[in-house]
Amino acid sequence: MKKVFFVTALSMFICLTSYTQFELDKMAFKLIDYQRYTDCSNYLKDKISKNPKDGQSYFWLVQDLLEQDEVFSITKTGTKNAREVLENAQAALGTSDPWIQLGFANLGVIEGGDFNVAKQRYEDIFNTTTPIKGKNKGKPIPSLVVGLARFYNHISRNIGDRQYVVDKVKLALEFTPIEPALYQVIGYNYVKLNTEFGGEAILAFKQLQNLEKNNPMPYYLQAKIYATHNTNDDIVDNLTSECIKIDPNFAPIYYLIFDYYDEKNADKAKHALDTYIQLAEPSPRIEFVSAEYAYRTKNFKASLEQCEALEDKYGIDKVSQLSLLLALNYSKIQDYTNAVKYLDIYFSKNPEDVNESLLESAIDIYSQVPGLEDKTANLIEQSIDIQKSLKNKISLAKKGYELMNKAKLYNKAYQWYIKIITLKNNQSDETDIYNLVDLSYKSKLVKEAIYWSKQYISSHPESANGYVLYRRSIFALDPDTSTNVASAYFDTLNMFLDKTKQNDTNYFKKIYQNLYAYNRTILAKRLNNYSNEIYNYTGSDSLFVNSIIDSVTTTYQRLDDCFTQMQNLFVGKSQAESINNSCNDQRKVFQSQVEFLMRKRQALNKAIKKDDQKNKG
Repeated sequence: MKKVFFVTALSMFICLTSYTQFELDKMAFKLIDYQRYTDCSNYLKDKISKNPKDGQSYFWLVQDLLEQDEVFSITKTGTKNAREVLENAQAALGTSDPWIQLGFANLGVIEGGDFNVAKQRYEDIFNTTTPIKGKNKGKPIPSLVVGLARFYNHISRNIGDRQYVVDKVKLALEFTPIEPALYQVIGYNYVKLNTEFGGEAILAFKQLQNLEKNNPMPYYLQAKIYATHNTNDDIVDNLTSECIKIDPNFAPIYYLIFDYYDEKNADKAKHALDTYIQLAEPSPRIEFVSAEYAYRTKNFKASLEQCEALEDKYGIDKVSQLSLLLALNYSKIQDYTNAVKYLDIYFSKNPEDVNESLLESAIDIYSQVPGLEDKTANLIEQSIDIQKSLKNKISLAKKGYELMNKAKLYNKAYQWYIKIITLKNNQSDETDIYNLVDLSYKSKLVKEAIYWSKQYISSHPESANGYVLYRRSIFALDPDTSTNVASAYFDTLNMFLDKTKQNDTNYFKKIYQNLYAYNRTILAKRLNNYSNEIYNYTGSDSLFVNSIIDSVTTTYQRLDDCFTQMQNLFVGKSQAESINNSCNDQRKVFQSQVEFLMRKRQALNKAIKKDDQKNKG
């Protein structure tokens, strides 16, 4: 019912209103083009004071507020002020004025509303204002279409339906194919629609150029397209020169020249910036541009001083991106405490700002401050998500690993390294596997450490590292050798023995050196523990004593097997003789301990047998 009432109200409005109401306010349009926002605001307020029912003036006042807020409300003040204007306009004009309804529909899109809702409002507006008879039957009013398309010229390309806007402009061009503003707005919407429509955009701007010989905008808009490639110096120079010939006081062209030559020709860029600051409408933004230029030219101290002056003069929220520039300047003088402070302010007010350059800077800053690892990691994740290059994604994941590893947050570092391997399509080199073993071990992920150790041995059997890592990992699984679990794991080393290297003495030497070292350590611990138990044992449980002896002798047998293999491998070598002597000495100690345990068992068995006979008697 509400929708029907709205359409009916609009229809009544159109019936009572002359189509002169829809003649485009070209003065407002031009002042905004020239970025004379205050002049435009004063001009429109004056018109409204003379005619409070002038809906179009309210609309362009809103557009003026939004455009001057630098790509729609970085600080949200433009949106807030625009809504106040529209609410005041609606109170004065009622709900039927199509310009006011168009403004509200646009504002809803900026504020995150569903485009389909806005689209329905657009359709209602156009359906009730489009002529129903005559040569322009079914063709939307051009000035309203210009208002719609101008709005979409200046918001992110991923908001709304750009094709819908382009189609509306095409219909309006059938109404009046000589309206210059339509070519301007369709051209820039082509740019936002897709890069492949750059040719259509250029054609539209050339048509604008043909219709308005003394308008600098078509040259400016074409130069903006060619400047994005950063390799079209001659074309950009020709277009900017033509623009300046038409109107040397057109300030935006000088900022374009400055931005294009900033890293190419310092003198040319500085001259263009000075001219821009001289010609542009005085505002906090102009002062900010000067501070930004000082930062770009690496004059960080001067830039910081200008930023601090801006903060004192206007406050942190008044100047778009001031908090970000302050953060960047503080980071350059390595004052990371203040850099983080201002970055936090910036992100709190602009949570959706996730472009690659900003995230890169933020990651570098936050990573310098201990305790901010999780916050930094979150930014790295966001940056990986928007990266298109796989190489860059892997590089960022390595930053995440390095960040957590430096902070000794090994479990998180391990998860980041798993992400690296995943991004590499599970293709890992020797360094990758080494790091995975090391990180999983430090994270007390023992089973993972054993898994990656096996991977290391399997892929690089000639390297001693794998066996060393594997031994370290299974020691972690059975640190006091009390359960003998590690021995069972260690037996699986046999599966890695490369049968093609049966005659490679060095290869097998590394294996048996590790086997021997492991079993020697186990046996030494067991003999020490079990000797104490048996020394202090006063009971008569033969099963207990026998289980201890069996465990020790099994381990000793493993050691003896390794010893025999090593003897065979080291025969005739001076180093081998030294190792054999050491092994023999240790072996004798172990053997004497085993013999003691055997004697102890015999004595216990005799005592047990004697007790049994006494009990029977």
